[in-house]
Amino acid sequence: MAVESVDEFIERLQTTLARIRLGDLVTIELSATDKDGEISLDKIEAQTPGQGQGKSAMRVLVTIADDLEYQIVANPQPLDEATDRERLLKWFKRCGFAAVGDGGAMVRKPQWGA
Repeated sequence: MAVESVDEFIERLQTTLARIRLGDLVTIELSATDKDGEISLDKIEAQTPGQGQGKSAMRVLVTIADDLEYQIVANPQPLDEATDRERLLKWFKRCGFAAVGDGGAMVRKPQWGA
């Protein structure tokens, strides 16, 4: 069971990203879901795609989620026409997300001892 509220989770993420100087380089939007121990990743966007900043920010996000035993749900959508949806889905899979159903939703369960 998660030990912190979603607001505390988000605050911890923002503080960590700022400390490692990613806070201004990557936008992450999170929201609560109706399930305890679950958070929705609504958006992740790097200012300069392809430079590894999004990957680094995602590592921080999943590390905190694992630590707090949060499941992350997402519905990855390209933010512009230049982003290939299949490539985006593969990126989420490399970050530990798995497809759920046919609607495009993806889930990353907490990974203890990761």
